[in-house]
Amino acid sequence: MGIHINNAAEIELVNNLVAEFFEHGIWVEKGKNVLVDNNWVFHIPSSAKHEPKMMEYAVGFWGGITASGSVSGMVVTNNIVSGTWHHGFHFIPQKCDDDNPPYTFLNNVAHSISGYGAIAENVGNACTEVKDFTAYKTTEASIMLGGPSPMNRGTNLRSIDTRYGPAIFPSGG
Repeated sequence: MGIHINNAAEIELVNNLVAEFFEHGIWVEKGKNVLVDNNWVFHIPSSAKHEPKMMEYAVGFWGGITASGSVSGMVVTNNIVSGTWHHGFHFIPQKCDDDNPPYTFLNNVAHSISGYGAIAENVGNACTEVKDFTAYKTTEASIMLGGPSPMNRGTNLRSIDTRYGPAIFPSGG
């Protein structure tokens, strides 16, 4: 594991290179007021025990930047994740049209991912939105948003050379 933040507050990870670790590049498990900005997370296989294989994911939920735990005041912006397994990013999406969200996920890029570019945590809002994200060369969806919200929305998403493109699904509620 590269960087693990747990039970911490007022943390800023800015302009870092996190490369050649296993399971997580950056894992924000629990925290308050955490900024993850302008970092490059590169080559994070799921296990040191086995050679990774394309489109085969180890048991667990590992990836480049996993920041979907019990976090408030989280900002994940302008990061690049490449060469990871399962997902580039796992994050908490925001309510639609929220001008002051408790979690901000914007202007991030995922490429060359054996899995999903980004996966949004399942949250229940009247409307949930993912926006301003780019993914290319992913073996699954560029970005995944599902969950219990009756409306899920994707805005300004760019998907190039991915298996499924953006996967935005409402609950049907």
